[in-house]
Amino acid sequence: MQFQSKQFIKILFISIFFISAYNIQAQDGYKVTLKVKGKTDSSIILGNYWADRTVAFDTGYYNAKKKEWVFEGNEKAPRGVYFMIFRDMSHFEFVMNDKQHFSISTDTVDFYTKNLTFEGSDENNRFAKYQQTTGDFGMRLYAINGKMASAADEIEKKKLVDERNALNDERTAYMENFLKENPNDILCKILGAMRPVDVPEIFKADGKTIDTMVQYQYYKSHYWDNFDFKEEALIRSPQNFVFNKINTFFLSVIPQHPDSIIDFADNILKQTNGNRELDKYFIFRITQIYDTLQMMCMDKPFVYLVDNYYLKGRAFWADSATLERMKEAADKRRYTVCGEIALDLNHYDMFNKAQRLYEHRGSKYTIIVFYDPTCGHCRTELPILHKIYEEKKKEGWGVYAIATSNKKTEWEKYIKEENPTWNDWTNVCDVVPYQEWVDNRKAYNITANPTIMLLDSKGKIIARKIPAENILEFVERYEKAPEKFR
Repeated sequence: MQFQSKQFIKILFISIFFISAYNIQAQDGYKVTLKVKGKTDSSIILGNYWADRTVAFDTGYYNAKKKEWVFEGNEKAPRGVYFMIFRDMSHFEFVMNDKQHFSISTDTVDFYTKNLTFEGSDENNRFAKYQQTTGDFGMRLYAINGKMASAADEIEKKKLVDERNALNDERTAYMENFLKENPNDILCKILGAMRPVDVPEIFKADGKTIDTMVQYQYYKSHYWDNFDFKEEALIRSPQNFVFNKINTFFLSVIPQHPDSIIDFADNILKQTNGNRELDKYFIFRITQIYDTLQMMCMDKPFVYLVDNYYLKGRAFWADSATLERMKEAADKRRYTVCGEIALDLNHYDMFNKAQRLYEHRGSKYTIIVFYDPTCGHCRTELPILHKIYEEKKKEGWGVYAIATSNKKTEWEKYIKEENPTWNDWTNVCDVVPYQEWVDNRKAYNITANPTIMLLDSKGKIIARKIPAENILEFVERYEKAPEKFR
């Protein structure tokens, strides 16, 4: 499991966030000694992986008398894959299991792996042997591919293809046997968790057509089968493994519906509960996805995760200031979550008369648009909205258009002089500084102009931050299957 040395130009030094979950006292701690033939004065860092990051764990010291580096601590190191990285960014990997007193001997041949041996750690000797063997398979396959590129004819090429297939089969058999013989090794737990779901052929009733929907359900149901939620070492595995596995599941595998996302998040977090390291990262990463995801109606999972995990004690690593920030972020979004009834608004029209949103709701749909009359993108979107309104107003559609930023003069010019026909919908302006506290303006959490929302006949939010050109298409899909948007 090699990685590019460029990733280590900026090694992150270990922080409170990374060590908070394993503050467990241990009598014997850890002690690792390292001898490298041909190196005596190089700076070496002992590091580990943590989700999508690399972390400097210990710098150790050099014992000139014994010609070895020593890394030791009074507390046990957390389980996982570690690395020794040298000044020139070269490195090699090993594991920290529960036996953490051992010695390492190597040289610089083949990136320190060819002659890498461990005294006092059988698991690491197996780890090293696995790397050496799979590395040898890789070199042999590389050589065959090189010969294929210059094969004289199809006969020679077919011979090389057969040779490559046989070698791949041999490599697969070796890896399968290694996993079978060493199921409790950290490496095997990582490799097992990385294995893709083996989806069987599943046919429809005709016995000939593959039922892709059933296959998808099978894949989704078995996605986490080989992931040991009790093994904290998985969080310290290379290649951004846990980070990528979470992202793939939540962004590509499960239905992108807020309630479905919440259900899947709850089910997974039931399994991580009790493993502080995995629990911490899964809660953090899933919440982060829906905090930053630029997709319509995806605020609901974020609000739910903050309310039910951060604010109910599961986020043990978060201090009071962090929890307060998370609460504030959730509070800003909770009133405009899709599925909620929109709060009323009350702003003034050009005749300084207050106009309430709920007095101008359409009998079928209502578009609310927040915009800046001087914003270029707003000037592109508003004409599209007015065209939709002209087509749909007889069907019970309404529009409540609120100009923001206290730009009353610009707003009046924009409506009266540039778009005089737009008085057929409700035009208001945010002109009273304290008004946001009175009419729920602040609860709408407008962070960009324009922001367009769509309400159903009962005032329920069914779309938020939707582009004007997508509204009619969205409504068509919504009317065919409204349950998918609840």
